[in-house]
Amino acid sequence: MKKYIAILIMFAFTMPAMAEENQRSIDKLREARQELKDAKQEARKEVKEIRKETRQDVRTNAEAIKKEVKMNREEAKKDLKAKLLKIKDVKKKKIVEKLGTDITELNKRITDQYLKNLGKMTEILNRINSRADNAISKGIDVIAVKDAIVKAESSITSTTELINAQATKGYSFDLADESNLKAKVGEARQAFRDDLKTVQKAMSDSREAVRAAAKALAGTPRIKEIPEIMPAATTTNTVNQ
Repeated sequence: MKKYIAILIMFAFTMPAMAEENQRSIDKLREARQELKDAKQEARKEVKEIRKETRQDVRTNAEAIKKEVKMNREEAKKDLKAKLLKIKDVKKKKIVEKLGTDITELNKRITDQYLKNLGKMTEILNRINSRADNAISKGIDVIAVKDAIVKAESSITSTTELINAQATKGYSFDLADESNLKAKVGEARQAFRDDLKTVQKAMSDSREAVRAAAKALAGTPRIKEIPEIMPAATTTNTVNQ
């Protein structure tokens, strides 16, 4: 009986200490979780700020590029008109002038459309990224998704720079020798085709990079717990374009 009483007395003294220690452990765990939550929120804010600044830089660069493209086109027209004065054959002169205008306009239409497609790819990638961020808050591992997003963003940036450079290009003809006019025009057209092939390859790479990010997200365990972010009514999915 005395032993039981001694044990009860011992528990009476040790239980509060154990409870206090457990409470301290729980408090520390809560503090650690809160610190982790705060760090994640701060990181998201920084990422949003960086993206905001990046978008502003892109808009500024786009305006500068538009001005450069316009200037280059005007200069190309003037250059072509000056060279056409050397051609005596009126029929040849009209053909060359039309061809020069057609290449310039075609280059504009293609590069404008590609830039729109890249913009839509970026919207899709942003939705993937937002869903991945929401998954992180639920404790879901999306490292592979984030890696794929970074690669896709890099690809889109590179392709955008390439297309902007293509938009500023002009294709002039060496009209010094009228007898060799057909060959010179053919060289300019071939140069244009080769440049477009390079741009098309970059566009294809960017589309595949966005697909890879979407595939990585779809293959993430528990991702179905995170609702999909629906696009605006005017946005269409162009990954397959």
